[in-house]
Amino acid sequence: MDILIDDFLNYLRYERNYSDYTVKAYSKDLNQFEEYVKSCQEGMFVPDIIDADIVRDWIVCLLDEKISPVSVNRKLSSLKSFFKFLMKQKIVSVN
Repeated sequence: MDILIDDFLNYLRYERNYSDYTVKAYSKDLNQFEEYVKSCQEGMFVPDIIDADIVRDWIVCLLDEKISPVSVNRKLSSLKSFFKFLMKQKIVSVN
């Protein structure tokens, strides 16, 4: 797992007091996205170079795998929260 994802999950768990169930769901979603990005970017997960095209392609991939639209929306919500966290940490400049 990427250290940035781990930091984000710790933030949710200890500063935002999210339930274990919610943190596990975020973890699963973000790890799935990380694996997708690594498969597209030569094994690298660098949030600063992730753009809307990569996210759109991931959504298409999820829908092709017959993931329900409700689940896809939850995954996008997890991703959006993660990038908001990265912006607050000044790790990325654009959400």
